[in-house]
Amino acid sequence: MIYDITQPLFECVVFPGDPKPEKIPLRRMEEGSEYNLTSMSLCLHNGTHVDAPFHFIRDGKPIDQVPLTKCIGPAWVEAHTGDVTAEDAEAMLTRAAASGTGAEKRILVKGAATLTLEAARVFAAAGIALYGNESQTVGPENAPAAVHRVLLGAEVVLLEGIRLAAVPDGAYLLNCAPLNLSGCDGAPCRAVLLELGDFPGTGSRKEGERPETAQNRSDGTSALPSGTPCTAASAADPSASGSRLSLRGDPDTLSAR
Repeated sequence: MIYDITQPLFECVVFPGDPKPEKIPLRRMEEGSEYNLTSMSLCLHNGTHVDAPFHFIRDGKPIDQVPLTKCIGPAWVEAHTGDVTAEDAEAMLTRAAASGTGAEKRILVKGAATLTLEAARVFAAAGIALYGNESQTVGPENAPAAVHRVLLGAEVVLLEGIRLAAVPDGAYLLNCAPLNLSGCDGAPCRAVLLELGDFPGTGSRKEGERPETAQNRSDGTSALPSGTPCTAASAADPSASGSRLSLRGDPDTLSAR
């Protein structure tokens, strides 16, 4: 099973004060053009996106310098409502580590949860690679800076605006690789979770089977699309164009070549 945990960009929730994404038609076949062509305008923190350290750290890494190993690998999904305290953070790390998958390196919190500064310090001290939540910001919406500085200062990548309602708690393979935007403080991404049995080499699926895909609609709900479900072939196929990702061995040691 593949879970699409990404908001549709043009219908996404927008953080208060940020500009909304806009789709701008440039050419339309219905108006006599030979092709359709569209441009867009958006804030890099619209919808489902990744924060780079440069977002809140003056000399922090921009998004194009964030290692993809932080954004691709085992992750732990856990539901929580209200403040995530230091004790909650420690318990999440313990449960994730107990899965034996390496999922404690990436923590995704499902539900209306707010990360406290004390919890942020616990995650930073633990050396996690990524923290994600469904809110458009990490930390209190009216005062997110302190939480951001603690995590981004420790080079913990932040994944904001994900949608986890259809995802059961547990360990998964996360891929939320951001767009390669040179020198920028963040970037949109297409975030997906794969059941670990769907990861190449785990062997829990029968040969030839393909994982189903749960995809978010523009109204925020999830559905299994008709037709052939998408797979992770583009990530696993060595013949794919662009940078090659090595998927052999521990998925937490993915490296760009």
